Amino acid sequence: MKINQAWSQLDDEVMLTTEQLAELFCVSVSFLNKARMVEGRGPRYAKLGQGVIRYQMKDVRQWREEMMRTHTRTGFYIDGNELEPDAEDIIEWLQE
Repeated sequence: MKINQAWSQLDDEVMLTTEQLAELFCVSVSFLNKARMVEGRGPRYAKLGQGVIRYQMKDVRQWREEMMRTHTRTGFYIDGNELEPDAEDIIEWLQE
């Protein structure tokens, strides 16, 4: 399988090696190896034997969606309280 196929053309059941996934996401193999050590940091994977790791495309897609962000902040806090800010809250905060 050529890993450079269009993302949408890869079937959900396709299993990728760590090297293939690294190439797909333009990250190092080392990053993915370390991500497996921290729950929730990397995509779910299957350990098929001694040193044989595979990532199923459906899990990779789910992980990618979970990593999507609209901003760098994890929350909006005023006086220590997390809020769902409206436009006025944000403008007030920016003017402080």
